[in-house]
Amino acid sequence: MVNARTYSLWQQLAVSEGLPDEALPAVIEALCTTSRTLYDVDNHGERWRKESLAAVLPALLRRMTDPALRRRVLEQSDNEQLAALADQGVVTVADLPVIPDTHRPTPGLNIGTLLHPHVGRLDLQCDVVLSPSTGNRLFLYRPQPGTDAAERLEFLRVLGR
Repeated sequence: MVNARTYSLWQQLAVSEGLPDEALPAVIEALCTTSRTLYDVDNHGERWRKESLAAVLPALLRRMTDPALRRRVLEQSDNEQLAALADQGVVTVADLPVIPDTHRPTPGLNIGTLLHPHVGRLDLQCDVVLSPSTGNRLFLYRPQPGTDAAERLEFLRVLGR
């Protein structure tokens, strides 16, 4: 549990250029940990935590390479944040396996937007098929109508990638 009054300090630390990489996990843990309330009285700590994390999310994701740390932060973000970060290229193809575990695909969350290193942005439709007996999910991606994603995918096929 974190004292809610310290979230602004953790937020400042997260965007500090002088923050050593070794300290990054502690900052992330503080921003992702539920706030402590005194005597079960709502002191708005959870709102402050979410606001602080949202403010530093792009900077944190740009700096983090550890998949476990990225997962911890992505689990805390909401669909609108993820969609905005995908548009900015901050949420990458490598992050896609984490997103369906914690966020339901919705129109506000286009989890089919990928930034590919060879062809650039790919806008894809994503359909999720769920197996009721096993709980396994199959993700089917296809080109988004009205975009050049089909041509870019064909180019990748020609390249053999």
